[in-house]
Amino acid sequence: MASDIVNTSGTTTGNQRQGRVTVASGGRGTNFALTYDPAIETILSPIADITTKYDHKFLDTWDDNVTPLGFEQLAVSTTSVGFVSIPIGATKALIDVRSNAIRWRDDGVDPTATIGVQVDADKQFWYEGNLSEIEFIRVSSDAALNISYYG
Repeated sequence: MASDIVNTSGTTTGNQRQGRVTVASGGRGTNFALTYDPAIETILSPIADITTKYDHKFLDTWDDNVTPLGFEQLAVSTTSVGFVSIPIGATKALIDVRSNAIRWRDDGVDPTATIGVQVDADKQFWYEGNLSEIEFIRVSSDAALNISYYG
């Protein structure tokens, strides 16, 4: 199925160029956030099954074969927490970080305020893996997560 870029916008800050591209495919529009990385002189794109670098996190491409299965909100504070209500059949989650930065780990070791993958407030990322293994903790102030589950 062919895709056409129908809209672009962006900004440049220092040596980072960030932008948004809208791609239309089969009559639907899909937004992808892209970051140009001057160190490797390329745009890492979600189009054609390539992983996208957005800020310092990696996002998967949207898979048309996923089914929405549920939603939950988590409060993230000084003790690490994992997902509470994982729906049966869920294999991936879209995690929306609200309020303040968090860190996460999924290797069986709890994250700390200084160790783990940091995700800043008002960022989203996809997680695909063993949903019962991922744990979250706040960086400095309490945060909230909005989690959408898919199978």
